[in-house]
Amino acid sequence: NLERVYNNLGKIHREQGDYKAALINYRKALDMELNYDSPEEITVAKYYNSIGQVYYAQGCHTDASIEFEECLTIHRKISPKDHSDLATTYTNIGLIHYRQFHYDAALDCFKKALTIQLALHPSECPWLSKSYENIAWTLFRQEKLTEALDYMKKAYEITANNFSAEHERSKQCQQWIVQLERKSSMDYSRE
Repeated sequence: NLERVYNNLGKIHREQGDYKAALINYRKALDMELNYDSPEEITVAKYYNSIGQVYYAQGCHTDASIEFEECLTIHRKISPKDHSDLATTYTNIGLIHYRQFHYDAALDCFKKALTIQLALHPSECPWLSKSYENIAWTLFRQEKLTEALDYMKKAYEITANNFSAEHERSKQCQQWIVQLERKSSMDYSRE
């Protein structure tokens, strides 16, 4: 159907970096879905998320936030409270808050996402590593260095257990741990 064509064109344009064309096509798909007598809410949420992703890629954080909040409203209404789409949406909103220096709000979203992910996946699932990193960096920005270090160590454990200590992601986590430990010891020595 035509709606699916617009959605696919939106994806193609987004992947090519043609964000204006991506937005036009995603909006057409969304408008078509909303004009049905009984729009599928999960599809509407998907379109809001896609539009939010385009705005986020453009650095239009306020616009992205509006779209992600629309997506979240729908998912809260139709999805189980531990659905992966909710975790993804909380992460997206958390990233917006982080970029806008709203660290308390970002931390709240990242922790909600992690709680959902922990309910869905084993504690060593590689997907969880990024959630722990998001929380660690947010805590770092709040100057809660001990907590940040704990979360980054958890991210490292998961990454190293799933890939290896020599994997690029593991090495990156190790470097961040060293940076956090240095910063923490510098702050501790000032006291």
